[in-house]
Amino acid sequence: AQLATHLESALDLDYPPVAMARVNQQPDGIVAWTQAEPSACSFWRRAEHEVFFADELSHMGCPIGALVMGFELSGPKQEELMNLIGNMCAVAYLHEDEVNLIPKFDPGPTGVVYGPLADFPLEPDNVILWITPKQTMYLEEALGGTRWSGQTTTVFGRPACGVLPASASTGEMSLSL
Repeated sequence: AQLATHLESALDLDYPPVAMARVNQQPDGIVAWTQAEPSACSFWRRAEHEVFFADELSHMGCPIGALVMGFELSGPKQEELMNLIGNMCAVAYLHEDEVNLIPKFDPGPTGVVYGPLADFPLEPDNVILWITPKQTMYLEEALGGTRWSGQTTTVFGRPACGVLPASASTGEMSLSL
């Protein structure tokens, strides 16, 4: 809660920071999300308002998002994923040599807890912020990413959810446009 308050105040955020943690089962006391969602990233905005658990089936509206989140795709969903990736390659949205490089979490957990960082009951895997270029600059400076000898920020355009495993694997800030 203290970090959320500090981020909101220091960056003058328009939206509250959101946290997420991949888990093996629905934690006690955390409600399950039961509505179908079109994509994994749809949960991010919903998480501004409440803490909830979404199982792997809830993430299957977007096969790429499900892949990125490290979930096992069934035969039909795997086929849907391959058709989607094929279409993306056909229109040069993705190049074939990029497909295996899409960041993804390791398989294992079967769901995700999402919620406002201020109320998050678990150690988050990621914290998600909606920030402007000016806020990005301030955050980058505060995290030491602007040093010439320091780390660099990774910027993603697609898939947006790829930013989560990329950031979690490095422990550094990543941006998704």
